[in-house]
Amino acid sequence: MIDLRRFGVGKFFNTYPDEFEMPVEILERRALWRKETSLEHDALYVDKSVNPVRYYYLDGQKLRILQGEKEVTVDKIENVYGKPAIKAEGLELGYTHLALPEKVIEAFEKVLMEKELQKLALVFKGKSAVDGREYYGLNMEPSEGQWSWVQKHFVDFGTTDKILNGWLTWDPQVVAKILEIPIEGQ
Repeated sequence: MIDLRRFGVGKFFNTYPDEFEMPVEILERRALWRKETSLEHDALYVDKSVNPVRYYYLDGQKLRILQGEKEVTVDKIENVYGKPAIKAEGLELGYTHLALPEKVIEAFEKVLMEKELQKLALVFKGKSAVDGREYYGLNMEPSEGQWSWVQKHFVDFGTTDKILNGWLTWDPQVVAKILEIPIEGQ
């Protein structure tokens, strides 16, 4: 029931109708339009080239894809035939993997990279026989921005030594403070 008074109908009529009848088809179309609008509101990407329409969402550190009543949530991108794709068996497409639109790939890879960088830490590599200092290295490659902040605190041990090799620091507390990362074992 719709209250027509809020639309100023009283200006033209002396009485207000108690009930307002609307055809079921219009109500159904209105409900569908509201549902579609709600789905599109938070969607990262909407693929209207397929039927039913496919909606892509970032849900924390996962990608959620909704198509019709089917839904799949994934936490990684796979390389299938040289193209980025996700395992989409839950969508019941008739095939196991779904190629991702470029916009979705960029946004989801950014989320995955941030998730990986949360695991960044300094690890003890060894003690130098030359200067007696303890050297630490990063357990994974940092982002370009992170590296630019701390590169000056690292020394390149360009040796074939299995322990003291690559970029290492003798001042892990400074690097840990700058990057806000832990030092393993401390």
